[in-house]
Amino acid sequence: MKRLVWLIAVIGLLASACQAASEQLTEQIIEQQEGVSDVDIDTDSGEVSISTDEGTISIGGDIPADFPFPFPDGYTVGSSFISDQGGNVVAIYPYERFDELRTHTDQWTQSQRGEWQTSFNEITSAEGEEIRSANWFSDEMQLVLVDNCIDEGGEDATCLTVATS
Repeated sequence: MKRLVWLIAVIGLLASACQAASEQLTEQIIEQQEGVSDVDIDTDSGEVSISTDEGTISIGGDIPADFPFPFPDGYTVGSSFISDQGGNVVAIYPYERFDELRTHTDQWTQSQRGEWQTSFNEITSAEGEEIRSANWFSDEMQLVLVDNCIDEGGEDATCLTVATS
């Protein structure tokens, strides 16, 4: 047992010392799983791409150019999960852009086919802070805009989440 713990510790040290080798080893281990044909891990960007018999999954990284919602410029990606069956993206904007983003999303949804349900909520927190959210739903997409998220620097921000199916 001690030998196994020691071996795991050495592997961990070697992997962290040689990032490229660690990426390659992790990719090879995942590719040995049934149904997985290709894995690409980019530790610089944080993106992971996995190809399986059922399709492709991309986690992290940038929002794909062909994503079905036009995010206005000026965001940072909070999270991104894209597959052949749909995706979920969180874009983080400066706090003061809430109204602009609400208008953009209202106009975009009104220009799309199908029926859209919308709602807008404004509440006051126990600390007296105003919190706003706007929601748009269709059969194929859900959009949620909130002004009570935090950016990478710990500052108040506005987040726009788009989920597709």
